[in-house]
Amino acid sequence: MFEELLLVALRLRVRFFEATSMEAGQQCLFCHEVVEDGPDCQTCLKHMAVKALECFGEGIRDASVLQMLTNEPDDPLANLAILGSLCLLKIAIPGVKTSQLNGESPLYKTDLQLYLLAVIWLDFYLRRNPRNDSLRMLLVKLYLNMGCVTRALQVWESFDVKNTLLESLGSMYIDRLASISPSHFAPGPGGQNNLSNAFVHHFETAIRKRYPEAAIRALQAGSYVQLGQSILLAQDQSRNCALVLAVVERRRGARLKSGKSESSIQDEPLIGEFDWAALRWEMDETKIALGSLSPDYVLEDATDYEPLPNWGKPGFPTTEQLVSYGPLPTVNSPLVLLFRQYH
Repeated sequence: MFEELLLVALRLRVRFFEATSMEAGQQCLFCHEVVEDGPDCQTCLKHMAVKALECFGEGIRDASVLQMLTNEPDDPLANLAILGSLCLLKIAIPGVKTSQLNGESPLYKTDLQLYLLAVIWLDFYLRRNPRNDSLRMLLVKLYLNMGCVTRALQVWESFDVKNTLLESLGSMYIDRLASISPSHFAPGPGGQNNLSNAFVHHFETAIRKRYPEAAIRALQAGSYVQLGQSILLAQDQSRNCALVLAVVERRRGARLKSGKSESSIQDEPLIGEFDWAALRWEMDETKIALGSLSPDYVLEDATDYEPLPNWGKPGFPTTEQLVSYGPLPTVNSPLVLLFRQYH
């Protein structure tokens, strides 16, 4: 039974790969239906969702399959749950959102019954087997779109994301989160409840301590190649989308929670250009001056979308586009930063 499920999951993934990369007017290779609006063959999506759910139900009731899951690296039940849920989501969500309108729900025009079925399916298996990263990350994004921040946070914390991983994974969680749950960014006792604190602490340590100290050591050793690398790394840190989103979400959450007007984003010490001429090379103290935002301020998106299950053909809408609320951080960070600069 276990091997049969592995084969079914593999066959469905091949079909999913082809059925989600169709052009309008193209005939599907599997169901032979002519696709009216690409890139998805709706007939195949419905068939795959039903087939995945049937096989998943058979596997979850089979004691031998559950026993083999503890020893095998491959998990066909997780693959079936993810693939079936992706099919449901593609049917439920009418196209990829490239903009975010004021007052518009992340689930606007979404078939809520199918969307909730996908969430329940994934969460059900997560409680049985919490090892699959793709399943967990997809579930985090779905819960955030629903506004279920507490449950999303529980699943997110299972990744134990810290330090440098915040640079590559953090933006997938924190982007626009204050608009959904400003209380998670409001200052609590000792600031413990503020979700932006881990981001700010990481980037402050890197920008103000780690890389300046590395630059000093490089100067003392006469290693000018390493000096240049330290400067470039520090500059990249100051332009990281995750840093910008953390600062913006913290400010937004405080404003929505307290109703008070905020200071200019120009006053944020972590948002700005490096003035390396103001870097004083001293053994006991190193100071970095961060200036005002300039028109050519360029942000770098270091987000790693690998944990999300992108099982479609390259060049077609991705899973992160499907489950994101509005544009991705690459687009959203510069826009929100520019808006906050002048408003």
